[in-house]
This record gives sequence, structure tokens and C-alpha cells, in this order.
Amino acid sequence: MQENKSIGSTVGTLTAIDPDVGLTNGEVRYKVVSGSDKMFSVDTLTGAISFVTPIDYEYQSTYLLEVEVSDLGSPALSSLCTVIIQVIDINDNPPAFLASNLQERISEDIPFGHILTQVYAFDKDSSLNHNNDVIYQSLSRIPFTVDSTSGFVKVSGNLDRETDQRLVI
Repeated sequence: MQENKSIGSTVGTLTAIDPDVGLTNGEVRYKVVSGSDKMFSVDTLTGAISFVTPIDYEYQSTYLLEVEVSDLGSPALSSLCTVIIQVIDINDNPPAFLASNLQERISEDIPFGHILTQVYAFDKDSSLNHNNDVIYQSLSRIPFTVDSTSGFVKVSGNLDRETDQRLVI
């Protein structure tokens, strides 16, 4: 089940068969008896499992429910089923930098290709489907490049203190 489904969406449906005959002996009813019963509900008549609160993969990726099915006979007979619900992550979190501001002091005669610093961002999404891959880029027109995968900031042009005393990437 994807984490972005709307509340009330059906996750799956349980099916139980009671071979007894008669109006009440052969009818069954479903109910959650333990587990994530605050997150999910089971339709008493159909066995359809739906969630009643928002689901977030980053909060919890697996849920367990213990569901009981009972017949309407006297005495009522029942059986238990463990339901495992796996949440599928979607790309719903933006990457964030560990530090929003980095300052470096460098000499104007530093060679081209010199690694000045490294920026690092993380994404709370899972690595499944590459949802947490981060690609770095600089939109500034300055004498530095940012490696798109490592975040290394390298000198890529001439630096002149008399022209630019301060550069912002």
C-alpha cells in the first residue's frame, strides 16, 4: 500500500468460509483484536481492511493486525489471522542540507580543481526506487563547481580578491 492513499482506502480484503449450513452458522463476522487497530479498521461483514488515519512510511513501514473471524452459531466459533501490511514509500520529502550556511576562506592563487569543501544533504525517503537520491547543483555564476553526486565544491576558475572579496554559491 502506498503511503499517499486517502483515508478510507481499502488495503485488502480477508475472506473466510464457514462450511456450516444455516442462516447463522454459515455467516461470518470480522474484527481487529490486536495490533495496529487504531490505524486500520476491518469491515465486519466484508472483511475489507482500510486505514483510518494517515500512513507515513518514514514513521512506520510495516503494520501487524490480528483479525478474528467468527460465525454466528451458538456457541460461536472463531479463527485468527495475522495480517502484515507493508507501506510503500513515495517521494514525499524534500532533501535538506545538514548546514544551511558554510563559510570558507581561500587564497586567490589556489589551483583549479582544488576541493574547497563538501556540501551534504539528506532525504528522509527510503532508498527504494531511489527516493532519497540527492543531486547537487549550483545556480550561481561563480568560479566553483559542485559535483552532482558527491557535493564536493571545487575551484573551477580564476579568483581575484580585488574584483570579488566575497563569493556566494
